[in-house]
Amino acid sequence: MIPVPKVHGARATNGLALSQDGTALAYIEVYEPTLVLIVSTKDLSEVRRSSALPFTNQDYRRVFCGFDGDDHLSFASINRDKPRFVRMSMADFKVVSDTRASALTKTIFPYFTWDPVAGRFWLPDGGGDIRQFTEESQPTGVELTADVRQVDQGAIALGKSGVLAFYAMVSRGSVASNTEHKSQVLELPCSPRPYGLSNDHAYAGAICITQPDRLPEAGGLRVLTSEFLLIQTDVPKVVWRHNMSSLGVGDDQYFEWASAVIDHRDKELRIVAPTKSPELAYMRSRWPSEGSFIFGRTS
Repeated sequence: MIPVPKVHGARATNGLALSQDGTALAYIEVYEPTLVLIVSTKDLSEVRRSSALPFTNQDYRRVFCGFDGDDHLSFASINRDKPRFVRMSMADFKVVSDTRASALTKTIFPYFTWDPVAGRFWLPDGGGDIRQFTEESQPTGVELTADVRQVDQGAIALGKSGVLAFYAMVSRGSVASNTEHKSQVLELPCSPRPYGLSNDHAYAGAICITQPDRLPEAGGLRVLTSEFLLIQTDVPKVVWRHNMSSLGVGDDQYFEWASAVIDHRDKELRIVAPTKSPELAYMRSRWPSEGSFIFGRTS
């Protein structure tokens, strides 16, 4: 077991990502007490760690966005109402680039999603539509158009021109994908949120929950059921699902912090997801056409 800083309550796992070369797993907690932990995928041993992150008091909505094409740790935030993108060396944790989308005119948005490999980010534009920009805030002309009248729940960038967006209304929702300049929508009988992405962008994860059909003040935020959905992104369609309750995941707030790693290679998919427990625990399940699914904890 790898020692980590003590916290009150459940850990806030802000990021979990596999390096492009597959040799390192990064485990990140971006809020106090902060932690950057690099773990070897060979034996799950600690390689190095840091408690320093490239944020100031002006950075809010902080997120870890995985590795870029050179295996730099990539972080994003909102700084002076503009998206900010920072890359750090995995070897010594020094900042190697720092860009703010200062020319962006839109300043109020429920979320943004960044692909540090492609150097592109996406912003919701209302009515289910999402537009793509360069890191310098120039529109690329690529957009997802989906007539979805539900609340934005986030999105996952899929490389140079693709995106998978999530929408929800209490206990129902949908996901919409834009791949090869074609937008498609999949309706779901639950409320989905982004929860992991494969390095090849072929698969993405979602936590899909159902809640009591009543107002929040009457207990409507309580989670009744929660499932992990494995989504094939180019269709989109659900190709595998797994109940999350056995992992100790059961409250609405926890899903906003956690993330998963989907490692797709050699005709096998491995999924690593954090639990609330501080122990390193694995659970295996089979999907016959692809191989083993592994859920675990890295700290």
